[in-house]
Amino acid sequence: MKTRLILSFFLCTCFGALQGQITTSKTTPAAPLKKSLVKEVVNSLGQVMIDGYIFQEKGKAVADHLKANFKSKKYADIKSFKSLVGILQQDVQSIINDVHFNLFYFPSSAGFNWIDPGDSDEKKQDAENQMRIASELKNHGLPKLEILDGNVGYLKMASFNSPVHFVEQTVASAMQFLENTDAFILDVRDNGGGQPAYVNLIQSYFFKEGQLLAMKYNRGPDSTQHFYSLPGLNRDKYLEKPLYVLTSGGTGSGAEVIAYAIQSAKRGTIIGEKTIGGAHGFSTMNLSFEGHGNLIVGLPDSRMIDPNTQTNFEAVGVIPDIPVGTSKALQQAHLEAIKQLKSTSQSPEAASNLASIMNKIEFEMSNENTGASDYSIYTGRYGIRTISEEGGTLMIQRDGGPKLPLAPVGKDKFVLDIQLTPQPKIEFERTDGKVTAFYLIQGSNRTLNTRDN
Repeated sequence: MKTRLILSFFLCTCFGALQGQITTSKTTPAAPLKKSLVKEVVNSLGQVMIDGYIFQEKGKAVADHLKANFKSKKYADIKSFKSLVGILQQDVQSIINDVHFNLFYFPSSAGFNWIDPGDSDEKKQDAENQMRIASELKNHGLPKLEILDGNVGYLKMASFNSPVHFVEQTVASAMQFLENTDAFILDVRDNGGGQPAYVNLIQSYFFKEGQLLAMKYNRGPDSTQHFYSLPGLNRDKYLEKPLYVLTSGGTGSGAEVIAYAIQSAKRGTIIGEKTIGGAHGFSTMNLSFEGHGNLIVGLPDSRMIDPNTQTNFEAVGVIPDIPVGTSKALQQAHLEAIKQLKSTSQSPEAASNLASIMNKIEFEMSNENTGASDYSIYTGRYGIRTISEEGGTLMIQRDGGPKLPLAPVGKDKFVLDIQLTPQPKIEFERTDGKVTAFYLIQGSNRTLNTRDN
């Protein structure tokens, strides 16, 4: 059995790229695995846990548990290496319950290709080139950026898996595009983590240069690594900007680091769902069993420490400041941002515009009157005016005049979606739940329009 330690990762909950290379043997041995092989696997994995798991006492507990299972013949009837690996995964997790621990099996027939520190520069460069191509195809984990109504910046971060030297220019360009916005929403709802340097780059935009953002204790060398806010970034326009971070039950590891740091420093507001709770970093090890393939161990061997709380989010997750279902998180964050901007606005005209945006978001979140079929409750003749629906948009028309679109801003409330300041408003009236009239509001004038029977 050969052991090779290769890549050290920081806070990544999945082995997606690695797992995608796994192939299964077409031939299943008729007889159980040899006792000597099972013993070798159990002892090797147990020793790895003792030597490297972040909590030494738990690592020893795992080794003792596996040996006891072997002694009680729990593994005696297992007929394939793959099945053994699956059961060992469950047995280890029954002791540590650590989302960063993983076992993956590569049979000898899988064409297993491992990048070792001792490999040639050419082989390493080929691997890096392939990694760069894969990273570029996903735009280095940045699938979307947008400026929302009210000049609110939005950036979706799907992963932090790319090496930081791949992403620096793309990140800088994205942040420059959004730098003139008045508030900022960072979306990590679908982000499972990734590279520590990438994580540190993103969060550095929201903190003063040189500020201590996180610490990582490494068991192996018994040392603590400090992550400071990076120099040289165009961060001035982000330091005072209202900041909102979107989370979900799928937010993990490095994405949790950002959310936790922003929350603990009271730098921004976390909106969404409780996160996974994976605050450990890991290294990958290759346990090679001749004639049987390779067992890859994702070994949690480090843990995060927040400088403000002196703890982390392992097993408990990041608890949002504003809990809301993941499908509503963006709307909620947009609404909170607009509320904040309105409360600090110095311009009555800007405040009025922000109030209209607030009403529109609240209307959309209410799930009332947003579908084309729901607009039928408003359509009809109201004296000299007609309300109709075309292509999912409500329209108003005065006899002999053009049709003008209406935009929803609240329950039974609309504005004429035209370039007028202030915009004319429509407020529908109900009697016993039925729409019976509307007011056309133009400045201080309110004109009642009664629905024809």
